Amino acid sequence: MADRGDGGLQVANLNRSITSAPGPGHKIAMKCNLDTLPEALIFEICNHLDLVSLVTLSQVNQSLRTLSVSRSSFWIHTLSASGLVIPVSEPRPINSFTPKELAVAAHRMVYIESNLRAPIPRLRGWQKIAWPYTPGNEEIKDANDRNYETPTDALYMHLVHDDAEWAFFVSVHNVLRIVHLVGEGKISNVWDMDKCPEGEHSEARVTWAVDLRNCHEGIMVMNCRLKGENGFETPGFRLLDIVLHPETGLATIKAIGSCPTKGSATHLNISREYILVVIPSKHSHADIGEISLVRWSDMKPVKIPQLYPSIRLVAYEEYFISVGVSPNHQVWVQIVGLPPADMPLPEDSSESLEWLPVHSYLLPTVGPIWRSPERISCRVCHLYSGEPRGDIHVWLRPLHRGTRSIYTMEMDLDALRVSAKRYLSGATVQGESTKKFFVVEKESFRVLEEAGLRHLVMPAASGKRMIWWREVKGDPDAEEAKPYISNMGLLPVKPGADNECSPVETFQLYLSVIEDLAPISQIEKQRGGERLMVDPTNEYERLMIDPAKANEYSEGSAAAIQLKAAKRLEIPRGLACRAEQVYMFLIVEWSGTFLVQLRSGDMWILKYGKH
Repeated sequence: MADRGDGGLQVANLNRSITSAPGPGHKIAMKCNLDTLPEALIFEICNHLDLVSLVTLSQVNQSLRTLSVSRSSFWIHTLSASGLVIPVSEPRPINSFTPKELAVAAHRMVYIESNLRAPIPRLRGWQKIAWPYTPGNEEIKDANDRNYETPTDALYMHLVHDDAEWAFFVSVHNVLRIVHLVGEGKISNVWDMDKCPEGEHSEARVTWAVDLRNCHEGIMVMNCRLKGENGFETPGFRLLDIVLHPETGLATIKAIGSCPTKGSATHLNISREYILVVIPSKHSHADIGEISLVRWSDMKPVKIPQLYPSIRLVAYEEYFISVGVSPNHQVWVQIVGLPPADMPLPEDSSESLEWLPVHSYLLPTVGPIWRSPERISCRVCHLYSGEPRGDIHVWLRPLHRGTRSIYTMEMDLDALRVSAKRYLSGATVQGESTKKFFVVEKESFRVLEEAGLRHLVMPAASGKRMIWWREVKGDPDAEEAKPYISNMGLLPVKPGADNECSPVETFQLYLSVIEDLAPISQIEKQRGGERLMVDPTNEYERLMIDPAKANEYSEGSAAAIQLKAAKRLEIPRGLACRAEQVYMFLIVEWSGTFLVQLRSGDMWILKYGKH
């Protein structure tokens, strides 16, 4: 078959190969084409094409175009095996979407990926939302006025909807703001029912999670203070129902339940039927705690298997993932399967899920920074698709400047499902364990250097990509110091100092993929095996931090590798000199949208996909 990297060539060769000429001894030539092939054979052909080729095939003629929007089998196998972030409307199994939805998702993904993989990803559209954001109506204005906060306080924690039309912000005072990112970027709602009392926000934990069931509805859980029977306030969490109204740009928030907890949660997350809570324990790390499971239909706690104290927790429809620290300071990733939705729980197990299957992965952490694993921060990057296999990317970073370690592991969802169903159906035999242990291979361990580079890194939700900014000191007229600036006139740029580039520093935005980072085997060879932390001394700082001169780093340096592989993104002119003002990044892979949030509160929404 033709080169899989060329979709048009592959389909053209495929078209020619199914027309047979008469051979020696044949009296009749048999001729066929894609229009006359049985559907089963066409689907078998589809299973051998990559996504670009499959999209091309769907555009060959009317009959194939009709088939692509009427039969899910046209897309299922290739979409599942692509390893890409598929832009479907919500996180559920791919085979549950209609053929038309899958066709639209495939076309959008090919468009987005072709741009992001280009040498210079081009800006397709952009929007600036200036602080302070405009309230959507008078009621929202009153709530916003009585909860005045600085931009960095108000935008303390955030999440952006997959289609990049809505953003959720929770402030340091535990005030929720929902912003509609379309048009003028108006505030859609302000929820201050659980606002921390003045002067107490430094002692209160701001923790929350949102489960968007579809494009316009979701459930949210957030920390709060509840009135106890004795009149005193106790820590707890509140469950909120959220409805988004794109036609008006407003959002509706309604409290639907609450639950007291033994302490203020460090992490909250929501699965299909459960709320996961991490309550801090007597650990040296303030964010490490014990995991509890609460059934959100009746707010009752449910027992689960004993797990390591968790430093990070994420939940999905069929499982949840915890990064925990063992008593001997090892870092483990534990995946816990949740009860299948199609099988009822036995009456005697309704209050206990201690039998749940657990797959534990030991991370190959090395070097002095891991002697105290409780001193690390963590991010789990994974997208649920319902497929039997899926990648999990865990990003670990010491709390001081150093390196960020990235681990990729393959999850076996089928094994979790089988273990749970065997238990619930009574098919398990005596001594059969639902617990399994694995060791992550060093080949899946990548290193991202941070000391000396002065950059802020933000991984995408899938963990496969990251964006980061960098300042280039020196001559602003030097070719390597010039940012890629878009000349698009989608929105007017006001003249003035706000849009003039500084003569001493320039904002540059980069895109990288983790496969291009240095593997641990290469770094170990360079540094003698144990020392992974970058030297933060002045000697290291004096190195030229310049992609054009990356060879000046020692051979095999993680910094040299990532600088050579990074792609400079095209950005709007008004954003070109805001390096010192950058507060946070977000990548919304679903729509090819990047969000740059400045300390001033201004948001720049950069679209590298369809807009």
